[in-house]
Amino acid sequence: SRSQPGPNTVRAPPSGRGLPLPYCAVPATSFAAAAPAAAMRAWALALAMAAVTASCASALRATTPASAVSAFRRVNSKSPMSDAELEKRFSTLSTYFGDEALGAMLAVEPSVLSFRDVEGVFEVYEEKWGREKALGVVTRNPALLGVRRTGYGSAEAAGGDAGAMS
Repeated sequence: SRSQPGPNTVRAPPSGRGLPLPYCAVPATSFAAAAPAAAMRAWALALAMAAVTASCASALRATTPASAVSAFRRVNSKSPMSDAELEKRFSTLSTYFGDEALGAMLAVEPSVLSFRDVEGVFEVYEEKWGREKALGVVTRNPALLGVRRTGYGSAEAAGGDAGAMS
């Protein structure tokens, strides 16, 4: 049962991922209260999390070594890596991060299978933020695993904003 919109009710935009979003029950006038920016950010975050959850759930159902290689090939058709190498890399990363986190990463960035020093880069983030936060950050933004471990623009040089922006 969906709530019906009133004249001042904000409707959630369509997610584009087949996720039916109900009308937001928060009257639009409440966004003009004391902290309108914070209320809008919280609302946008809730919508984004719902879309990511739906996207990740569908990716997890289909994440096998073969489906990961297929997704990788769609994005990187000219990669010199063989299917056997990619499947081995999938198994290694699955053991390191866990099936659920890897499935979420591959849904966002299939190229993570070809990143060179994923474990080393993740260890740097893990030292900075702890395992739970680091895993959350790289699950949302797996491209962060494609940077160098040290040097300019590296995982080591990343500030707190890298975790906050992801």
